[in-house]
Formats: sequence, C-alpha cells, structure tokens
Amino acid sequence: MLSIRKKAAIIMSGCLLLVLILGYVATQFVLMPSYLALEDQMARENLTRVLNALQDEIDNLDKYVSIYAWSDDASNFIRTLNHDYIVSNLQDTNFMQIRVNAAVFTNAQDQVVYSTEYQPEYGEEIPLPSEFNASLLSVSIQSYAISLGARMNESLQARMSGLVILPEGPMLISIRHILPSNRTGPVHGNLMMGRYLDSLEMTRLEQITHVSLALHRPDDPAIPSSLFTLGKGSDGESILTVPADSKTTDAYTIIDDVSGHPIIVLQAEMPRDIYNAGVTTVEYIMASLLLAGMLFGCVSMAISEKAIFSRMAKLERDVAQIGAQGKFSSRLTVAGGDEVTRLSTSINKMLASLDESQKRFQEVKSLAAIGEAAAMVGHDLRNPLQATVGTLYLARELLVSREIDGTKKAMELLNSLDGQVYYMDKIVTDLQNYARPIGISRLETNLSELTKATISLLQIPRDVETAIETEGELTRAMIDAELLKRVLVNLVLNAVQAMPNGGKLTITTCVTQDSVIVSVQDTGVGIAAENLNKIFKPFFTTKAQGQGLGLAVCKRLVEVQGGAISVQSQLGAGSTFTIKIPTPKPTTVRAEQSPIAAS
Repeated sequence: MLSIRKKAAIIMSGCLLLVLILGYVATQFVLMPSYLALEDQMARENLTRVLNALQDEIDNLDKYVSIYAWSDDASNFIRTLNHDYIVSNLQDTNFMQIRVNAAVFTNAQDQVVYSTEYQPEYGEEIPLPSEFNASLLSVSIQSYAISLGARMNESLQARMSGLVILPEGPMLISIRHILPSNRTGPVHGNLMMGRYLDSLEMTRLEQITHVSLALHRPDDPAIPSSLFTLGKGSDGESILTVPADSKTTDAYTIIDDVSGHPIIVLQAEMPRDIYNAGVTTVEYIMASLLLAGMLFGCVSMAISEKAIFSRMAKLERDVAQIGAQGKFSSRLTVAGGDEVTRLSTSINKMLASLDESQKRFQEVKSLAAIGEAAAMVGHDLRNPLQATVGTLYLARELLVSREIDGTKKAMELLNSLDGQVYYMDKIVTDLQNYARPIGISRLETNLSELTKATISLLQIPRDVETAIETEGELTRAMIDAELLKRVLVNLVLNAVQAMPNGGKLTITTCVTQDSVIVSVQDTGVGIAAENLNKIFKPFFTTKAQGQGLGLAVCKRLVEVQGGAISVQSQLGAGSTFTIKIPTPKPTTVRAEQSPIAAS
C-alpha cells in the first residue's frame, strides 16, 4: 500500500504530466494550427501561381492564333486554298518559335481544309493523320458550338481556349474565327492551334514557378477522393492540400477542358519548411515546461513533508484500522486543536451518523417491503370480499321473503360466489408460488397433449378462436409438466382477458434436440412499449383487478428450470409470449398440427 508521501509524489508527478499534456494540447490546438494554416495558404498560393502561369501560356498561344486568324491572307486561304500561304506562313521555324505542335483550318461549314502537326523531335512539319483530325476536331468544333451556340455570329472576336485530352496526351488549344484584318466579318472559318503539355512544357512551368509539378488522370487511385467533392474557394479554384509526410506536402486541383468537364489533376509538391519550424517551436516549449515543473515539484514536496505528511501519517493509520474492522462504532483518537484535529472530530461525527443511518435504513427497508405486499394483497382481497358480502346479503333477503322463485335466485347468487372465492384463492396461491422454494420433477411428456389438456381445463369464451400448432418432427421431451401447465394457465388467461371483444388465441409448441419452445399469441389490445420492461416485475399490473404477480410467477417458474420467457407486443395488434426451456434429448415423433375451436 502506498504511503501518503508516495501518493503526494505521484500527485505531483501527475500534475506535472497534466501540465505537459495541457501544454502539448495547447500547442497542437492553438500554435500548430496557425503554422498549418500558413502552410496551407502558401501551398495554395504556389499552386495558384502555377495555374496563373499555365493560363499565361494559354493566353500566349491565343495571341498567336489571333495573329494568324485575323488576317486577309488567312481569309483568302480558306476561300482559295492557296498553297503559297502554307509555304510563307506555316513553316517549321514559325511553329518552333511559338511552340505550336498542331494547326487545323476549317471553313464556315466546319470542314477541315488543312491540318498539320509539328514534332520537334523530328524537326519537320507533317500532315495530321485522319485519326488525329477526328479526335481533336470533334472536341474543338463540338465544344465551340456548345460554348457559343446562337451567339456565334454576334461575337466575331470570341475565342475558346483551354486544355483537351488526346490519345497522345494533354494539349493546350486556342480557337478563333478566321476574319479579315479589319475584324468586321464575315466569318470564313476557324483556326485552331495546339501545344502539347508534355514533359518539356511541365519542366518549363517548374522553372517559371519553382514548384515541382505532376499531372494525373482523375481516375488515378493516388488522387485523394475528397478532391472531387471539394467546392470552389474564394479564388474560384478547388484546391486540396494534403501532407505527404513530415518533409513534403502536396496540393491538388482539377483542371477542366474547354467544355467545362474535369479531365486532369494537377499536383504540386512543396517542402514543409513552415510545419517543421512549428514542430521545433513546440519542442522548445515542452522542454521549458518540463524543467520548470520538475523544479516546482521538488520544492513543493520538501515543504509538504515538513508541514503536513508527518502528522497526516498517524491519521491515515487510524482510519485504515477502522476500515479494516468495518465497524462504524469505532472512533479516532482526538488530540490537539489544529486542522488535523478538526478533521479527526469530523470523521468521528460522520462515523456516528453512518452507524445510526445504517440501522434505520435496515428497519425502513423491511417495513417498506412488508407494507407494499400488504397494501397490494389487501386491495385485491377487499373487492371480492365486498362482492361476497353483498351476494350473501341479497341471498338472505330472498330466502326471508319466501317468494316463489326467491330460492332459485338465492341459489344463483350463492353459485356466483365460486368465482370470487377462486379469485381470492389465486391471490394467495400466487403469493405462495412466488415466495416458496420450487422443486423440479422432469418426466417424458408429450408437449402437444399437455397443451390440449391445459386448454380443456379453462373456460374460454365462445368468441375466442383457439388453435394449437406443433412445429418440427419432435413432440416429446423431458420437462416438469406441472410447472409448465401452471405457466400456460397464467398466459392463456391473460391472453383471453386481453381480447374482451373476441379474437384468436394461438399456442405453438416446438421440441428441438436441446430445448422446448412454447409461444402464446393473441390478437388483443397489446402492451404499451413503456410497460414491456415492467410486466415481469412483482406487483406491477395495468388491470383494474389484479395483484401483478401472475407474470412474475411465470418468469420464476420458467427460470427455475433454466429457461427464459420473452414478449413481443404492439398496441392494437396483440402480444406473443415465448417460453424456451432447455431439456435432455427428446424422443423423435412425427408432429401433427391440430387447431381446435374453443367451445
């Protein structure tokens, strides 16, 4: 057992640990969030710079498209297909300077009149294959029509630019109307130029922004799924920052194509310099708290040892001795006049109060139990006794009157006393069944026949239809037939009382290899949900007449056999009580269903 000094040391250590935990929590919830927020802000700003740089590349491409499309030479080329225009304007050197990989000219009927591709690795211009024309042209023309629609003729200087995905990879494109140099129309066709967003372009963007970049398809499993449910921020972009590890953090954003559909995910990887600076700050703070806490703990323990612990040690030993004896009549030795003395005096008063309260509680508890049982039984016996007295009085008056049919009426009244006597006998029997020990005597019994015999003993109203059903192939089992019969009588009577306007009573029996299952189902008024957990408690009843012991006795008779009883009920639909009692292995007999109508 720890001494008070060791406990104080543990408390001091615990306090120091608590201070450290609170300090750590404070840094994690106050200090570190500011560092993380700053890191997140920097990551977003860096990725925004990358997006702006990418947009600058698209705008730069669109500038060159405008120069080519808004010229008299291009307009004449669409009308005449003059080869001199191709020789003078669409040379490799031109494509190399403006970093264009593809160009497509279409007429006013959206028909391709000329297309070419420049591949820097070959250093030459080559005609576009038909597959390339189909894939790229379908995206550009269709998207252009969708974007501008009926406004095509009204907006001569409209453009469509952005990113598309081709089988060869992502490409930056820009499309402009082909117009005369004065830009007044008419529209002779469209010019589209494209630049692959390949590794060379990505390296160029990295050199401009000083950020490591990567492109991913939206279905790449490495992409966080939360990116696709993220709303747009104040800057109009959906940017998700995710720390990769303690050294790097990633920022993701979705780039839409020219039609506004998400086609590619841009990833920017950045070092976590801000986060690591925050971690270092937290380490310095925690080390300072630890040193200050250790110094404070040592000084506090020295003062407490001299002023408190030595005097409290004796009080601790005395209280421990009383606790070991377990007697509230014991008292502590009181000496002196300081706080320790007053504490000893208070403990002695508390022990005296506890001793007296314990004695009174036991007396009150016994009287309460007796009073509750007496009140319930007295209330339930008073009604049939009053009815019996009234019946005897009427019978005597009839006999004294000497009327012709007086004797017959008196006999009818006297016969009606049987029900009242039976009810009073049931109250006494239920009390005896609940209070006295119960013995078990198992015999091999046909469960179906036992159920039929039990029903035949009861007076069931004519408007209650009764059916007995047997499930499974076994009908005989080792059970205490008398105990089960008493349970069935209580459940059947309760079921009949629950159907004052008639209904159907169904008793289902089932014998398995290791148990007997009996269910009693009625179509009566049902039981309220708030009462389902109370109906098996002694003295609980919702009936005008009833002592509340019937279901409590059933529960005890079932549980004494190692079984269980449960109920399912719905107001207005009826109730089903289910009994399950474990048994030794039964004898196999073919089961037969036998509904019987109550007479």
